[in-house]
Amino acid sequence: MTTILRKLLNFYLKQDWSFKINLPRVALQNFFIYTTIQMQPVYFTSIGGSPFILGAVSSASLLMGGLVSIPSGWYVDNYGVKKIFVYGTLGMSFGSLIFAVSDNIFLGIPGLFLITFSWRFVM
Repeated sequence: MTTILRKLLNFYLKQDWSFKINLPRVALQNFFIYTTIQMQPVYFTSIGGSPFILGAVSSASLLMGGLVSIPSGWYVDNYGVKKIFVYGTLGMSFGSLIFAVSDNIFLGIPGLFLITFSWRFVM
């Protein structure tokens, strides 16, 4: 076990600075995203949504996210990784805030769309 950890640590230490920064960022981001995704059905039904509506909204937001993925690379190339990452993180935070304080599905749906839209720019 300690040999595996030592090899992982040596691998991490051999990498350049941007990899060392990006690895924990992606790990934390995925931890928080997937933790909240697991609780979405419970919260969504508690504010008046049905499983059918949640499925439709999730499918539509993933379709929109797929369409946004192509131009997001262009934005990163033209405006820089740091700037797009900051705006994407702010968009995800704002979308999560909207979804968290929503008391009905009509406010929760735009929050889910904003989270998915911004997530494509951050990833």
